[in-house]
Amino acid sequence: MTTDNKGRAFFNDSRAEGDWINLAAIPYAPSCVVDAALGYTESGATPADPEKKPNSLYVDLLAANGTVYQAVCTVSTEVFRAHNIAAFCGDRFIRVPGTPVG
Repeated sequence: MTTDNKGRAFFNDSRAEGDWINLAAIPYAPSCVVDAALGYTESGATPADPEKKPNSLYVDLLAANGTVYQAVCTVSTEVFRAHNIAAFCGDRFIRVPGTPVG
C-alpha cells in the first residue's frame, strides 16, 4: 500500500509483482487520501472479533478531512488486478463510524 502526492492510494498484490492497483477502482474510494493501512485475517483463523472474516484483507484509507474509509476484500487464489479488485472487495469503501476523531 502506498499513496502519492495527488491523493491516490495504490495496492500491490505480491503475487503480481510490479502491478500497482489504483484503489479508486473500488467504488466510493475517498479522494485526497493522506495515509493507508492494510490488515488481514489468516485462513482458518478464529478472529477475536466475530465481525472479522478469515481470508480477508482490511484496506483502510485516511482522507484529508480525517475520515477513515474501509473496504473488506476476500482473498482467494486469484490475483488482485485493477479489473477484478472491486469484485473481491465487496461493493464499496464504507466510512468508519466515529471518524473523523476530535
